[in-house]
Amino acid sequence: MYSFSSLIDTNGGVSCLYHSVHENAFCVAIETNDYDIRRVSADIGVHEVFAEACHLLQSKTPIGEIPVSFARNIDLVLRQANLEQKQVASTEANFAAVASSRNSVFVCTAGICRVHLIQEGKPLKMTRDHNWASDWLPTNAISGEVTFEKNPSAFTVPTRVLGHSSVPGYAEPESQTWPTSDEFTVLICSKDYHRFRDPSEYVQEYINADLSEIARTEAGGEGFLALLKRM
Repeated sequence: MYSFSSLIDTNGGVSCLYHSVHENAFCVAIETNDYDIRRVSADIGVHEVFAEACHLLQSKTPIGEIPVSFARNIDLVLRQANLEQKQVASTEANFAAVASSRNSVFVCTAGICRVHLIQEGKPLKMTRDHNWASDWLPTNAISGEVTFEKNPSAFTVPTRVLGHSSVPGYAEPESQTWPTSDEFTVLICSKDYHRFRDPSEYVQEYINADLSEIARTEAGGEGFLALLKRM
């Protein structure tokens, strides 16, 4: 049995989808700039991008392939919008998708957002932000000195986002498969909620919180926060 709750920016630019059938479930979240999308085409916004990506999804796609299939479809829709209007990288999206089967969780991310797997109250797995700090600076000798407070641009500049048409490999999502027990929680959060903190500073707070209460506090912001639980 699954439960799902989410908190998304109601000002536009964020959309979230959830669906469950028997032992399988999946959720997908994207964050983009709705203004930029409509500047490219007045007929398309973030919800239209999501709807077209759903339309492109094959009806018999295996549950484990749904996250990466959504990533490819959303990337394709945004790239086509750019090409039709001769735009370059004006519509980009942070993306996170999770699918669950009987004993596995399938994850796909692109951009600055994180997915956490929690079992028995303990965080066991997590994805990484796709930014300079995660992708490039760890290979640098001074990476240990880089913090968000000292170098915010190293954390806020993405190295992978969907819909970027000018840099090869820039839109390549990252996929992972995690084994699970019968009960678990998956936390999905964009940068406005994790705020580049260590997971120990926010994971327990969010998995035990009433999301409507978070929305009323300073913790609530733009972007998305979602909880998928199997009980």
